[in-house]
Amino acid sequence: MRRKFLFVPLIICFAGLVWFIHNYKSEKDPYRQFFTGHICDCWRKVHIPMVKDSLPFGGVLPRANFVDKDLVYVIDITDMPVEMKFLARTFVGLANRSRAPKFIIADRKDPWYKYMISRIKNKKWYDETDLFSLIKEYAEKKVIKGAILYDPDLWNPAKRVSQPRDILNVVRTLCGIENAVAVTPGINNKLKLPVIVDTVRKRGWRGSATMSYPVYQWAFNNLWRRCYHHVIAYIPPLGIDNEGSGLTDYIVQFKLFCFYLPDEDKRTEKLFEYIFSKVPVNTAVIGHLTLREGWEGKIDRIRIIRIMSKFGKFFIEGSRLSNISYYSGIRGRERDKFSQKKIRFGRLNPDKIYITFCLTTENSADYCIIERLKHWKSPYRGKVPVGWAFPVLLSDLCPMVLKYYYDTATPNDYFIADTSGIGYIYPDIYGKIYTNQDEVWKEYLGMTNDYMHFADVKFLWCIGNDEVSERRFISDLSDLKALFYGMDGASRYLTTSFYSVDNKPVFHAYFPVKGKIDFEKIKSKLPATGPAFVFIGIDERQYTGQDILSKLYRFAKFLPKKYSVVRPDEFFYLYEKAKSKGIIRERFPEIKYGVKKEIVVRRVTRSINIDGNLSEWSDVKPILLNKREQIKWGKDRWGGIQDLSGMVWILRDDKYLYVGIKVMDQKISINRKNPLYGDCVEIYVDTRKGRFREPSPSEGFYRYILLPGMRGGGDRYLFMVYPTFDVGLVTRGWGGVGGKVYSKIIKGGYTIEARIPLLNFQGYPYTKPLGKELFFDISINDKDEVIKSKIFWEGSIFESPGILLGKIILQ
Repeated sequence: MRRKFLFVPLIICFAGLVWFIHNYKSEKDPYRQFFTGHICDCWRKVHIPMVKDSLPFGGVLPRANFVDKDLVYVIDITDMPVEMKFLARTFVGLANRSRAPKFIIADRKDPWYKYMISRIKNKKWYDETDLFSLIKEYAEKKVIKGAILYDPDLWNPAKRVSQPRDILNVVRTLCGIENAVAVTPGINNKLKLPVIVDTVRKRGWRGSATMSYPVYQWAFNNLWRRCYHHVIAYIPPLGIDNEGSGLTDYIVQFKLFCFYLPDEDKRTEKLFEYIFSKVPVNTAVIGHLTLREGWEGKIDRIRIIRIMSKFGKFFIEGSRLSNISYYSGIRGRERDKFSQKKIRFGRLNPDKIYITFCLTTENSADYCIIERLKHWKSPYRGKVPVGWAFPVLLSDLCPMVLKYYYDTATPNDYFIADTSGIGYIYPDIYGKIYTNQDEVWKEYLGMTNDYMHFADVKFLWCIGNDEVSERRFISDLSDLKALFYGMDGASRYLTTSFYSVDNKPVFHAYFPVKGKIDFEKIKSKLPATGPAFVFIGIDERQYTGQDILSKLYRFAKFLPKKYSVVRPDEFFYLYEKAKSKGIIRERFPEIKYGVKKEIVVRRVTRSINIDGNLSEWSDVKPILLNKREQIKWGKDRWGGIQDLSGMVWILRDDKYLYVGIKVMDQKISINRKNPLYGDCVEIYVDTRKGRFREPSPSEGFYRYILLPGMRGGGDRYLFMVYPTFDVGLVTRGWGGVGGKVYSKIIKGGYTIEARIPLLNFQGYPYTKPLGKELFFDISINDKDEVIKSKIFWEGSIFESPGILLGKIILQ
């Protein structure tokens, strides 16, 4: 009997242990049930239910409804310390929820400062001392209900702190939902506000200055249900210049959830996937993508936009937009209807080559409001026809600025919608995680069409299409007359740069848009005879601090008479005339370059041991990289086969693509922070077809970097550069398939062996029959003191990835 009772506590202890283990795992990774496996496989996850919620007002972005003639209180923050600027912005966000009086933040560094202040006739000024009295006054009126305390050291990036700086984003959210202002303990000693949340003493947030995961996990689980669900803020906690974010007042005013993805931490990415899965589809994300620059910044932007696009969220760059809580409210109840300047179009001359210029900011409201103003004031504006691409959502965010541009436009200025609609997205994967992707697109394009209609815009610049998304834009945008497309320079790789889909023209950018344009060089590459139509796209952000309009004016002025520069709408009109008269004949473009090199990849039944030892590859024909013509960078610095050359072997089975590599390199130099700037091997695999196999990588293109081992030992790092950036094993254990890489230092060079799961390649899951052909290339970097040489099997550093590729035929 006593022995029988002994089983009871044992059962209880066992049950308690099971409960602890289960909750411990959930605590470590609570969202595994939704997104198991590696982030690179996100497109293959189970389709999730779509969250839909109708907008509570007309338009996409929320805004107040003010009367332009009301009294406005102006708070000058120009010389305030960052803690006071942050306090002022959270206060203004709360105060601007009421209709009058209204508040704006004045910063004499703001390029719109004089224009906006001059428009406000009835205003009252406040400084730092007055701000305290204002806050106390509004606390007595119960507009402010208390304070959110935070550590002032979080603002100093050079100072070591015991909490992640992401707490500042949680503070922004808390201020909005708790009707509180953000203060340091020192400031609150003067204000004496009741403390609603003390983040300085918040348990679970201390001990790691870099781990943002627990902070955003707590914030989403506890605050999201009280936030506004149709816009979320994505901003670096310190803002762009470590002085907070100008968007803070807008975040507080409308109770926006605020977060940021600071690094490539996989657990944080899965949390963000979970957040996006719970946010309604076609929700705007406003903020700033990354603080990194150069190669790292480019990879960050790709990674983050892919996650957003996949879950049907569109992005607007706008973290530096001050006073949006005020500016967005100066309007009528309905969106203002804008009207473009009309001109009389010229007659079609079949011997002419027609050119149109368009400037893009890639849907950056920040750039359009701040930097573009300098270009707009150029003395050369109006002397040459220019298309200005702008975010159509400016009609919600800051209609006064958009109205200024429309009112002051010359007959040579014309506006088009910037990439790719109401927000920045990758169209080829937009809403791909949902089973009813067509429904996501229908709503997105419906909103885009509404804003194009109100802005009197008939043309859209688009990037990252595939054939399906291209037809969606063409068929579902009733106001659209033509599509301007791409940034890669169609003249480099396509047989033609214009064609029509469903009787609507598509104009590809004729020259590459990324980077600065060499105007003298492109003159010689323009079509020599008419009729021809050339769309020249320009990344306006490349010319910050320069007068791009003066360059365009001089370029146009010295063109031969057979060339004619026209506005985008006249460009379209003349093209339609030429098409209707049969002067031009349309045809779909094709890739200019045929495949010159092919290799058969044998299917094996045995597994390859990934250990850096290449003895198992003796019966496989190698790919050779050892000729001078294969050096596509630094040919004059190449010291021969012993300086840089390689042999590559490839096999496959039902699960993996196996790669063996032997590199001859007399001096090995590895850069782990920026792998492309050191010795490495790059592998390109392209599953894309048709005219959207572009030089720029898009969905269906895969790029890997393999690094030599260090100190003669194995190296377990393989970098996936596209479609997302990752350090570590690719496809870690998902579906029983894991990637692996190993390297050895040998005399005169190094070896690398890798197995890459075929599961990584979209359309080629290992559980289904494989396609027979894949576009493929491999290159080797050689760096001694600087990047010295780069050797390719087939491609070119200027055309690859994406176009000049060989082909592997899977046996």
